[in-house]
Amino acid sequence: MVVCDDSIVRGTQTQTNLVPKLKDLGVAEIHFRISSTELFSYCPWGKTTRKGDLFSLKYPKEEEKIDFLGVQSIKFNTREDLLEIIGLPEETLCFDCSLEN
Repeated sequence: MVVCDDSIVRGTQTQTNLVPKLKDLGVAEIHFRISSTELFSYCPWGKTTRKGDLFSLKYPKEEEKIDFLGVQSIKFNTREDLLEIIGLPEETLCFDCSLEN
């Protein structure tokens, strides 16, 4: 099964709720595709996430993400993918939370 999600901030809901439910239903393979870019920093515009809770900082390697979630694969959109898909100039979009510090 391929699960499409808008983002993974902490990953805990996916790991403790969604993935176990899918496995209980008999889903043999779970592949995640995330429409946003990876989140590497905290939103300066008010989105509240506690320090240390960002999934992509806590699990920087793809294998670590896969192991934590208990899935077979995970892929995020890149900034380039989003710019091509959306068709808007980069300067009109906010990517502050996807910048690695």
